[in-house]
Amino acid sequence: MKFEERLKALEMPLLDVRFLLDRRYPKDSAINFVSNHYRLIKEDRNILFRIACEKKLSEDRMKKLVPIDLIKGKSVVMDGYNVLITVESLILGYPVFLCDDGVLKDVRAIFHRYRIKKETKESLEKIKILLSKYLPKEVIFIFDAQISESGKLSALAREIFEEVNGSALTSKDADCQVRRHKDDMVATSDGNIMDNVINIVDIPFHVAEEFGYSYYKPTTTRFCLG
Repeated sequence: MKFEERLKALEMPLLDVRFLLDRRYPKDSAINFVSNHYRLIKEDRNILFRIACEKKLSEDRMKKLVPIDLIKGKSVVMDGYNVLITVESLILGYPVFLCDDGVLKDVRAIFHRYRIKKETKESLEKIKILLSKYLPKEVIFIFDAQISESGKLSALAREIFEEVNGSALTSKDADCQVRRHKDDMVATSDGNIMDNVINIVDIPFHVAEEFGYSYYKPTTTRFCLG
């Protein structure tokens, strides 16, 4: 089955999951119930999990999304692996989705198995080109220290972003470290972080728009970006 056909087949399951989430069913239970009903494979369950979000929560998160030109003169804090893996997925042509909470998310689930590759540098370079157009005060990457190559990746990010006042660090609790920058411009698609910061900038979305990378938008979308 072609990927577009798989997405078409997921339209009803997605609507069912949203129905349950809007009635405050736990997300894991809602996904499992609907996936079992439609006999979905693991990959399709993961797609539903990434895309679907309860309506009120989606609206709250989307209110925090800011246009990229607002980063001028501001600190941009990157949820390192979250942003990087999504941009790499765009470059490599893996499925990336515009999700219910208004941000792009990939579905590769490779976080703890991440390895530096040639697309890593390409991704960082494209992020730098994008941000350079909007003149942020500084760019801070925060990477999870528990991932094996995080130190090497931080060094690469510092090298690439040096000319735009960039820095990179590793943290044993990267999510917590990113949340501490709640008053800055935070780049992430992680729901837990989105719920605890004030301003969110969707760097992968803007990279996709800037360089013409494709992403999927569900037909049964909850919103319009305008």
